[in-house]
Amino acid sequence: MRIGFNARYFYDPGLRGFNRYSFALLRALQNIPDVETHLFSEERYPVHELYRSALRAQVTNLAASRTLLWEQWRLPRHLKKLNLDVFHAPAEGGLPLQKVCPYVLTYHGVPDRSLASLVRSGELTGKLDTYFDSHTNNRTYVSAVFHRLRARVFSHLYLRAADLVITVSNFSKRELVHFMGVPPEKVRVIYEAADDSFVQPLPSEYLQQVLQKYQIPPRFVLFVGGFDKRKNVSTLLTVFARLSAEEPDVALVLVGIGGDIQGSREQSSSLGLREGRSVFFLQRITDRELAALYRSASLFTTLSWHEGFCLPIVEAMTCGTPVLASCFGAIAEVLGDGGWLVDPRRPQDVVERMKTILSQSAVRDELRARALSRSKWFSWQKTALQTWGAYKQLCQGDQSAATYS
Repeated sequence: MRIGFNARYFYDPGLRGFNRYSFALLRALQNIPDVETHLFSEERYPVHELYRSALRAQVTNLAASRTLLWEQWRLPRHLKKLNLDVFHAPAEGGLPLQKVCPYVLTYHGVPDRSLASLVRSGELTGKLDTYFDSHTNNRTYVSAVFHRLRARVFSHLYLRAADLVITVSNFSKRELVHFMGVPPEKVRVIYEAADDSFVQPLPSEYLQQVLQKYQIPPRFVLFVGGFDKRKNVSTLLTVFARLSAEEPDVALVLVGIGGDIQGSREQSSSLGLREGRSVFFLQRITDRELAALYRSASLFTTLSWHEGFCLPIVEAMTCGTPVLASCFGAIAEVLGDGGWLVDPRRPQDVVERMKTILSQSAVRDELRARALSRSKWFSWQKTALQTWGAYKQLCQGDQSAATYS
């Protein structure tokens, strides 16, 4: 089977978001016999050497003065010449409207529509911009409206162009059906998984080395993710400030990039949290170092308002880290019985749950065991096999969707 991939974002070596999903999927797919992969990007944004060296894939960087011209003219002309079996756009866009072969689109969720619905229903109080970054703050009103409408139009066009839509949770499937009007039979749910680097055991000496490198104390709460509003880092900092008043030897370690990191730093300072002592902001650390932090943490937590999947939860469970997570979005579906859920609208309840986990070793041991057991549900081998099965069904003319099992 000859599969083409839109590798437009592979110019960036950062393994996060769409790139992490795409790279992990491609690495697993290449272990399936008789699968041949082709990566397509722009000459202005060529596929980075990190991906070229790690993947057995043919790489084509096509010249175009604009991305839309590349996507809608150069790309379909080249795909037609190659006579591929399937073309997969793994980053919520990038499908040609001209059909030259069966198309697959991975779409991870609809956070803006979903959160707006929660605000309208009163489940979340206040305004939408409390919970979601519009990314149009520096634009004029007319420009902001134009870009929002343009993004919505293109999202609908990509979803319509796709013969099959892959999404990463049943929660996200319901969003696509309800908010975007995608027929349910067109959507296949296939979970993500943790990278192999989080599965491999690490020597205790290395764990200590990482903690010493960043001057992190033995007891700490870990958060991994971005700093955009839907990740709700502001509530986490507020909760931790209350916890720190009673547990001064516990630190908060926040690992991530994107969003308003400086705003989070300023908030932590205003709450009396000293950076480098009670709170740590880490960016662009290696996966091996991140795995060491997961394995060393007393607790992993996220209080996000919306998640289409939440890969850090799976990484934490794979490392046997006790998990305390928000009840919003797809988190309950992904976490299962692998940890505890909390309502981020009730900060004091979160504080009490944290205190229970941090103070009782028996509770931590139980949560570690539950996390490791639940983590067995997720593997990139399973993800790749299910994705390959979806390709085969599509090529055979069977577009019936099936949930993850």
